[in-house]
Amino acid sequence: MAKLRLLGPVELRDKSGNIKQSFVAGPKRLALLSYLVLELNDGYKRRDRLLPIFWPTLGQDSARNALSNMLYHIRNTLGSNTIINRGKEELGVGDIWCDVHEFVQSVDQNEFEDAYSLY
Repeated sequence: MAKLRLLGPVELRDKSGNIKQSFVAGPKRLALLSYLVLELNDGYKRRDRLLPIFWPTLGQDSARNALSNMLYHIRNTLGSNTIINRGKEELGVGDIWCDVHEFVQSVDQNEFEDAYSLY
Protein backbone atom coordinates (compact mmCIF):
# COMPACT_ATOMS: atom_id res chain seq x y z
CA MET A 1 0.00 0.00 0.00
CA ALA A 2 1.28 3.47 -0.86
CA LYS A 3 1.83 5.88 2.05
CA LEU A 4 1.38 9.62 2.00
CA ARG A 5 2.62 11.67 4.95
CA LEU A 6 1.36 15.24 5.04
CA LEU A 7 1.89 16.12 8.70
CA GLY A 8 5.41 17.50 8.96
CA PRO A 9 7.74 17.01 6.01
CA VAL A 10 5.79 15.62 3.06
CA GLU A 11 6.78 12.08 2.13
CA LEU A 12 5.37 9.69 -0.42
CA ARG A 13 6.28 6.01 -0.56
CA ASP A 14 5.12 3.47 -3.12
CA LYS A 15 3.80 0.04 -2.13
CA SER A 16 7.38 -1.30 -2.00
CA GLY A 17 8.36 1.38 0.50
CA ASN A 18 10.48 3.39 -1.93
CA ILE A 19 10.43 7.16 -1.46
CA LYS A 20 9.03 9.02 -4.48
CA GLN A 21 10.78 12.37 -4.02
CA SER A 22 10.45 13.42 -7.67
CA PHE A 23 6.66 13.05 -7.43
CA VAL A 24 6.52 15.22 -4.32
CA ALA A 25 8.63 17.87 -6.09
CA GLY A 26 5.80 18.50 -8.57
CA PRO A 27 3.47 20.84 -6.66
CA LYS A 28 0.39 20.28 -8.82
CA ARG A 29 0.79 16.48 -8.73
CA LEU A 30 1.16 16.57 -4.97
CA ALA A 31 -1.79 18.95 -4.60
CA LEU A 32 -4.06 16.75 -6.73
CA LEU A 33 -3.06 13.55 -4.93
CA SER A 34 -3.45 15.21 -1.51
CA TYR A 35 -6.84 16.65 -2.45
CA LEU A 36 -8.09 13.30 -3.69
CA VAL A 37 -6.83 11.40 -0.65
CA LEU A 38 -8.21 13.90 1.85
CA GLU A 39 -11.45 14.77 0.06
CA LEU A 40 -12.43 11.35 -1.24
CA ASN A 41 -11.89 9.20 1.82
CA ASP A 42 -15.50 8.03 1.89
CA GLY A 43 -16.73 8.43 -1.64
CA TYR A 44 -16.27 9.52 -5.21
CA LYS A 45 -15.80 12.87 -6.88
CA ARG A 46 -16.86 13.85 -10.37
CA ARG A 47 -14.06 14.77 -12.74
CA ASP A 48 -15.83 17.95 -13.81
CA ARG A 49 -15.74 19.18 -10.19
CA LEU A 50 -11.93 18.90 -10.14
CA LEU A 51 -11.31 20.84 -13.34
CA PRO A 52 -12.05 24.37 -12.09
CA ILE A 53 -10.06 23.73 -8.91
CA PHE A 54 -6.83 22.65 -10.61
CA TRP A 55 -7.12 24.12 -14.12
CA PRO A 56 -9.35 27.19 -13.84
CA THR A 57 -7.90 28.95 -16.88
CA LEU A 58 -8.12 26.01 -19.29
CA GLY A 59 -11.07 25.05 -21.43
CA GLN A 60 -13.02 21.89 -20.69
CA ASP A 61 -11.14 19.66 -23.16
CA SER A 62 -7.68 20.90 -22.16
CA ALA A 63 -8.47 20.62 -18.46
CA ARG A 64 -9.81 17.06 -18.90
CA ASN A 65 -6.65 16.13 -20.77
CA ALA A 66 -4.49 17.64 -18.01
CA LEU A 67 -6.44 15.72 -15.35
CA SER A 68 -6.09 12.46 -17.30
CA ASN A 69 -2.34 13.02 -17.57
CA MET A 70 -2.02 13.68 -13.84
CA LEU A 71 -4.06 10.58 -13.00
CA TYR A 72 -1.84 8.55 -15.33
CA HIS A 73 1.27 9.76 -13.47
CA ILE A 74 -0.26 9.01 -10.07
CA ARG A 75 -1.21 5.48 -11.12
CA ASN A 76 2.12 4.94 -12.84
CA THR A 77 4.00 6.00 -9.70
CA LEU A 78 1.85 4.37 -7.02
CA GLY A 79 -0.04 1.58 -8.76
CA SER A 80 -3.27 1.29 -10.67
CA ASN A 81 -5.35 0.73 -7.50
CA THR A 82 -4.42 4.07 -5.96
CA ILE A 83 -7.04 6.11 -7.83
CA ILE A 84 -10.06 4.18 -9.05
CA ASN A 85 -12.77 4.98 -11.55
CA ARG A 86 -16.48 4.49 -11.13
CA GLY A 87 -17.78 4.78 -14.64
CA LYS A 88 -16.21 7.43 -16.83
CA GLU A 89 -16.89 10.49 -14.69
CA GLU A 90 -16.21 9.56 -11.07
CA LEU A 91 -12.93 9.08 -9.19
CA GLY A 92 -12.28 7.42 -5.87
CA VAL A 93 -9.29 6.60 -3.71
CA GLY A 94 -8.15 3.04 -3.35
CA ASP A 95 -4.90 1.61 -2.07
CA ILE A 96 -3.23 4.48 -0.15
CA TRP A 97 -2.64 5.26 3.53
CA CYS A 98 -2.45 8.85 4.78
CA ASP A 99 -1.25 10.06 8.18
CA VAL A 100 -3.95 12.75 8.32
CA HIS A 101 -6.71 10.13 8.36
CA GLU A 102 -4.81 8.15 10.99
CA PHE A 103 -4.38 11.31 13.10
CA VAL A 104 -8.10 12.17 12.97
CA GLN A 105 -9.05 8.60 13.84
CA SER A 106 -6.66 8.58 16.81
CA VAL A 107 -8.09 11.86 18.15
CA ASP A 108 -11.67 10.62 17.67
CA GLN A 109 -10.80 7.50 19.68
CA ASN A 110 -9.05 9.53 22.41
CA GLU A 111 -5.72 7.89 21.56
CA PHE A 112 -3.81 11.10 22.02
CA GLU A 113 -0.34 9.55 22.28
CA ASP A 114 -0.83 7.92 18.88
CA ALA A 115 -2.10 11.21 17.47
CA TYR A 116 0.86 13.07 18.94
CA SER A 117 3.33 10.61 17.43
CA LEU A 118 1.78 11.14 14.00
CA TYR A 119 1.89 14.89 14.35
